[in-house]
Formats: sequence, C-alpha cells, structure tokens
Amino acid sequence: MQGASLRSWLLLALVLAVASGCDDQRVEHYRVKNLQRAGAGGQAPSGADEPRTILAAIIAHEKDIWVFKLTGPTRQVDRHRTGMTGFLATVHFDGKQPIAWTLPDDWRQLPASPMRHAVFQMADELEMTLHRLDNQGQAGSVLANVNRWRRQLGLGPVDQAQLPALMRPVKLQDGQATLITLHGDVSGPDSAAGPVLAGQAAGGQHALPLRFDAPPGWRVAPKPATMSVATFSVGTQTQMAKVTVVPLPGDAGGLVANVNRWRRQVGLDPTSPQQIEQEAEQIDCGGRIGRYVDLAADQDRARQPGRILAVMVRHGPATWFVKMTGPAELVGHEKPAFEAFVGSLDFTRP
Repeated sequence: MQGASLRSWLLLALVLAVASGCDDQRVEHYRVKNLQRAGAGGQAPSGADEPRTILAAIIAHEKDIWVFKLTGPTRQVDRHRTGMTGFLATVHFDGKQPIAWTLPDDWRQLPASPMRHAVFQMADELEMTLHRLDNQGQAGSVLANVNRWRRQLGLGPVDQAQLPALMRPVKLQDGQATLITLHGDVSGPDSAAGPVLAGQAAGGQHALPLRFDAPPGWRVAPKPATMSVATFSVGTQTQMAKVTVVPLPGDAGGLVANVNRWRRQVGLDPTSPQQIEQEAEQIDCGGRIGRYVDLAADQDRARQPGRILAVMVRHGPATWFVKMTGPAELVGHEKPAFEAFVGSLDFTRP
C-alpha cells in the first residue's frame, strides 16, 4: 500500500456516468477519482461550493492520543465553536475510564464503532467524532493530521513553521488540548475521516488501491456512508438499497463477530462459529477469495423485511467489506449485480 492510510482513501471519489432509462445492460468501467466531490454523472452534489471548516482538538494523555473532530459547513461549525470549547473544558481523566466528559444538554451520544471511540450529535445533527490512538506509534504527527485535513478541504499542505498559526491551547478540566481550526474554500470530501495512522505519508497523493466495475443503475450516493470509500444507492424513492465498500485494519474482528452483528441488524439471533463457517460461502473477489453471507430478516420478528449481502476479503494489512443492505425483494433482485461487482474488484490496478 506504500504508506497510504486506509482512511485517506476517503479523499477519493467515483465518477459514475449512467444514463437514466438506458436499456444497455453492459457493465461499464469507472476509474476512481476525487471522492464525494462528484455525484452521479460527474456532477457536483448540492452544496459542494459551500465553504467548510474543520475544528479539531488533540489531547495527549499518557500512552494515548485523543482527537475530537468536528467538520461541516463553516457557518454551522462556527455556531458550535463556543459549545465545543465548553465541552472540552469538562474533559478529564479520572482513572475509572480512559476518558470522561460532561455532555451538553442539547447533545446526544451515538453508538461507537471500531474506528471511533465516541460520536456526539448536536442539536442541528452535526456530528463530532472522538478517535483514540496509541501515542507510541499510531497517532502520526500533528502536522500529518493537519495536512490530511487540509486536503479534505481542498487546501495545500503547510510546513512545521506554519503550524503554530493554526493552533491554540484550550484548557481541560485536568490538562490542556490543542485546538486546530481549518477553513476550506469548497466542500470537503468527508467529515468522518479519522486521524492518521502510523506509516501514512504526510503529503502527496494517495490512490485507492483497487478498481471495479459499477453495474448499470447503481448511483453514487450524495452522502457517503461512514468509513466507506465508495457508496452506491440502487432502487427507487420507495425502495432503496445501499452498497458500501469499507476497508478496516487487520481482521476487523473476524468473520464470526461481523456475521453475528449483521444477523442482529436483520432481526436474527447470533449463531455458533461452526454454523457461520459452514454457511459462509467463498466468492471470487478479483482473484482473491472472500467469504460471502446472505442474511434475510425473520419475517415474524422484523418490522420490515430486510436483507444483507456481505463479503469480507483480506488484502494486505486490511480487510475489505462489501455490503448491500435494503428491502429483501430489492436486494434479491440486485444479488447478481452485487456478485458481479464483487468479482470485478481489482486490487492490482489502482
């Protein structure tokens, strides 16, 4: 992967040019371009020209680096600046838990994920993420993170000498944070990208290490799913399915844990590792063997009959997840296209 971080691939985009109502059933080929700046047909999504701001606080405490990150339209982020600094003033380390805080009355905490220690949603639905990194090797430098965030906003890199002008100290309940403000000229590609991992280059271009063929009728989603380097929607306004392509470090929890998590999402009970190993099929992923599951909701227990098609495939230091979620009938109809999409993955030609 030549030092490119998984999450820096969130700076890329797919330009998907599918003519509406076309009867041509050929699978068209697309190159990866500047992610999330372009929507279906290569057109910029609504609001793409609205300036965006990143407000990030970095806290070093013992062996950990903690990064709070708020991204959104500049006017919206600026409205939350006082609230965010007030929130940071409550952050403390009491030994009972890794990090603690007092949540403002109009904020709510959302479920965490393997890549996010915590997610906070504000009254206007803007979200702030918290990432926990190892101070001994996973955090990357402040400069590396700042330059990655600048790239998200369409800005050029800065050097070490220019860094202090972007930073100011913020007092915590016990300690101090470094607050960084970055104003962009155009819409950044994704507000959910996390901090730099060890080995990520601080500058230069990062290419998504794969290509694939997008089936006709699949549209690039205007708002990417969290951590997804490519998000598609398929269907109509009344029935819509979503396809995501997500890379995670290592084995990302393994087959059993992920399948049981997906089972719960469609109203199924967890099952044994032996049963999962038996039911998970093998599928060709551009010359690599992935594990493939098809999970349909329990009709008697689920409020809506949902279905998940999910593939896990290992490539280098990452596990790639390709997943389709949506109404059972629509997902069943799109299953051949999904399998063709998975088979088109090409990790050898970025």
